Amino acid sequence: MAGTRTLTIIKPDAFGAHKAGRILAHLEGQGFTLKAARVMHMTTEQAGKFYEVHAERGFFGELVEFMTSGPCMPMVLEKADAVAELRTAIVRKAPSGSCSPNRRGGTRFMRPTRMKMRPSKPHSSFLSSPESGRSGSPGPFATYSRK
Repeated sequence: MAGTRTLTIIKPDAFGAHKAGRILAHLEGQGFTLKAARVMHMTTEQAGKFYEVHAERGFFGELVEFMTSGPCMPMVLEKADAVAELRTAIVRKAPSGSCSPNRRGGTRFMRPTRMKMRPSKPHSSFLSSPESGRSGSPGPFATYSRK
């Protein structure tokens, strides 16, 4: 039975630090199936279009600059309830092993507004998430696919 799909991006700092393999192994160990992946260096135009939902926010320019600072690795992952499962998989654990709550009461996961504070974590953009308003295709990111 096929699960739902979501998009995650291994950001330029983590990719440049050669952490992509460990991140992918972690996600596969959590039960995700890699459906598509691509190493790319986003252009300013691509990053601006992809993150246009944040265009009016104060961190937009910094976000676009960061995401175009080096190669990144967008990946389409599949798993039952992929959006919620990805949030759990990339939670930053406290030393005790418990999850740190964010101000909305959920677990803390990589968010665009916290890029400089929490480097070397995957960046998630949820394709089919009701919260994101996005559905369907990862656009230019899923050029290479694995069946």
